[in-house]
Amino acid sequence: MSVRIIAAALILLAGTVAGGTPAGAQPLGIGTSPQGTLTYALGTAFARVLSETERVSARVQPSAGTGVMIPLLDRGELDIGFANTLEVLEAYNGTGSFNGRPQRNLRMAALMMPIRVGVFVPPWNTYDRDTLMALQQAGIGCIAANRYGAVDRDRGTQFLPITIELPDVRRAVDEARASSDPEPIVGVLMHPYDFKESGDPRAQLTGEDLERELAWLAAQGDVRVVSIGALMAEGADLSAARFIANAPPAVEAIAPPFVTPTPSRAVYGSLGGARALRRVNQYSIAGFYLAVAAVAAIAGYLASLMLRSLSEQLPLIAAGVVAVSCVAMLGRIVLKRRLAFRAALVGVATAGLLIGQLMGTR
Repeated sequence: MSVRIIAAALILLAGTVAGGTPAGAQPLGIGTSPQGTLTYALGTAFARVLSETERVSARVQPSAGTGVMIPLLDRGELDIGFANTLEVLEAYNGTGSFNGRPQRNLRMAALMMPIRVGVFVPPWNTYDRDTLMALQQAGIGCIAANRYGAVDRDRGTQFLPITIELPDVRRAVDEARASSDPEPIVGVLMHPYDFKESGDPRAQLTGEDLERELAWLAAQGDVRVVSIGALMAEGADLSAARFIANAPPAVEAIAPPFVTPTPSRAVYGSLGGARALRRVNQYSIAGFYLAVAAVAAIAGYLASLMLRSLSEQLPLIAAGVVAVSCVAMLGRIVLKRRLAFRAALVGVATAGLLIGQLMGTR
């Protein structure tokens, strides 16, 4: 059986390769994640140590991520790899992101350093208050999920929701530039199975796509690519207050099409910027429905005058029909326990029509 080594440290390897690389031998292939990651730094340092102290030629070969690198290691296209323990166990057993694809040629050599978890990304990006309590007990200070989750100001948990996936990076940068927000953040979501190199049928991207986007981002003078941990270390505002300001308000369910809904926004706004945008949207929604009610009321008033010219009873009959319609629509909303834009629009228009008709009957 061909055995491949994957670890967070490879001290055990040094004794087996002492004496240098034989002439004509291929350099040792060391698999890591992209440049700027912890595993890339570890792989580079390890290759240097092998070269300087053991006279072993080694080459670091970064890939889109450990989800891409591990299958390469399993197939023998790499000799050594650096990855976190959990992902190695999932790969070996064929579970998690490697579901149904066990990588049985892997062997764990050694552990270089324990990595303390500071950020939690919950399954399917959903969580509840019990999750926040468990994170506090475990000493995990930040959660990265969606913009609809629970929030508890008293626990001190920090929040940085995901706003886009990799294909939307350039649109997000354009949106951030077009906004007047002083501290916009874009949270990018990626999975190992998003990349075709993983062999997953759901994959839509390649490692070259990731490299191209990272190169484009690096060329943008007003963009920084940073980890969540780095933002936390810098003291960036990831507070519960900012999360609440960026959460979709309840009134957004009945927003007209010209109001951009929160889930469609690619930017996680600053506290002040998000609150200002929230006010603008709320005023826009309120103004829209006031205008609808006013137009409907005028139409109802004019219709009532027209009917009154034909018969004194017709305006009252028409008003009664509209009133029954209002009650029926209200009952439907109560039964469904949900209010959407179309129902709100018809309801407000009907109410305005009724008010106008009643005014015309006087």
